[in-house]
Amino acid sequence: MNYRSVLRRKEPERTLYLAVPHGIYEEFFQRQFTQIVIEDYQLNFVVYDIDNEAIVRWNQS
Repeated sequence: MNYRSVLRRKEPERTLYLAVPHGIYEEFFQRQFTQIVIEDYQLNFVVYDIDNEAIVRWNQS
């Protein structure tokens, strides 16, 4: 959150994304609590497959 705050002031046109491995997304980001945090903080994230080196989900709040 600190980095996001500074980035907004220094380069407001840029959008910050959190890169998340697919396994972590499936295990942690599907939990209700995590979904609430994503919504409350309007987090942008990209889910990627480590083995295939590919993006499997792109979420922008």
